[in-house]
Amino acid sequence: MSLKLTKTVVDRAKPEAKDRFLWDGELAGFGLKVCAGGERSIYVNTGMEPAAGLRRGE
Repeated sequence: MSLKLTKTVVDRAKPEAKDRFLWDGELAGFGLKVCAGGERSIYVNTGMEPAAGLRRGE
């Protein structure tokens, strides 16, 4: 199923027992995380690796 993440889709996304991701079918790497508690977060996956010598969180 190809899903386009619109404001309506984001607003209607209901939380489930576990966190879940909804990925946009048209824009690669763009998604929505819906947490079990109802929080929503937008994700952008660029596919880029961190710069040499740097670790995540620094």
